[in-house]
Amino acid sequence: TFLPLVGLISISIFEEWRADRARGMRDKQVNSYPCILLKRGEDIDASGGERVRDETVFNGEDLEVQLDTEHQEQKESTLDGEDATSVSIEVDSDKSNTMKLAFERVGRNKIYGGDIVLVKSREMIPADMIILATSNEGGSAYIETSSIDGETNLKLKSSPNWPGNIAPGSSVRGQSFNVNEAESLEQAAKRVARFTILGHPDGKNAMDNPNNSLEDDNDEVESFNAEISPRSS
Repeated sequence: TFLPLVGLISISIFEEWRADRARGMRDKQVNSYPCILLKRGEDIDASGGERVRDETVFNGEDLEVQLDTEHQEQKESTLDGEDATSVSIEVDSDKSNTMKLAFERVGRNKIYGGDIVLVKSREMIPADMIILATSNEGGSAYIETSSIDGETNLKLKSSPNWPGNIAPGSSVRGQSFNVNEAESLEQAAKRVARFTILGHPDGKNAMDNPNNSLEDDNDEVESFNAEISPRSS
């Protein structure tokens, strides 16, 4: 009875090994499927040919994006008397610059947190993602999740609605964040680049926002200290 038992266990172990091997090969194949990431053109050029552009998007050409770095500043009017008011004018227009937006072709195993992925219609979603823009009105899309939960009905997903006060007084003044109309790929890519790390690789300083005045903060601190200071007898 010992030999049949050994044979049965050996066959069972072999079948499990073969199933695990086949599953690993399928996972490797799925993870190597190509996908498209939005990247800065200069980063791809600096790779020395190791990173390539996707030729199916704009024939591999980069998009030139105008980055809006203008902001508004309060200055006193030159009018005299009752007509003298504080007016808002555009300044720092010389800071406006451009960037090259490229579409890089990579395998799914090369997707990292924070990457912006281009998913075409009827393609499998390669990772957990948040919708930033779609070709539909309102930035919505229908997603099938049958491979996850077995449900075949389509689920409606929408891009987040930005607060209405995100643009006023900031370095992205005048930019449109909430989209109610259908966008082309070029329009959506440029809009996303203007308020993400693609357009601002070094980040943005909150003190660059004219609404975040250091002098106003100091005045508030002094006023607060004056209120809590003990009264002299």
